[in-house]
Amino acid sequence: MPRRDNYPEGIPSWVDLSTSDVSAAREFYSNLFGWSYTDEGSDEMPYTMAKIDGASAAGMGPLQDENMPPNWTTYFAVDSADSTAERIREAGGPLLMEPADAFE
Repeated sequence: MPRRDNYPEGIPSWVDLSTSDVSAAREFYSNLFGWSYTDEGSDEMPYTMAKIDGASAAGMGPLQDENMPPNWTTYFAVDSADSTAERIREAGGPLLMEPADAFE
């Protein structure tokens, strides 16, 4: 599979899993996709990076709210998260979280 080093605006660019059992998810996706893992987070905010052939493929971590079911989140590339958030507000859409930087 080809590797990407950039994503045009509006293209899905990342996925991560929030789950009640990270260990079981690691085993499941390792068997399914052949993923290996590195722990990238901290004790306060654990985060596992799933890798295939040394390249980052997805992330996973524990649920942040025990009342939520396990879920995959898809992230979309934007040129400016702040501008995109403002366009959402102007169109009457809700923001569940304010824009934040993730990695470099």
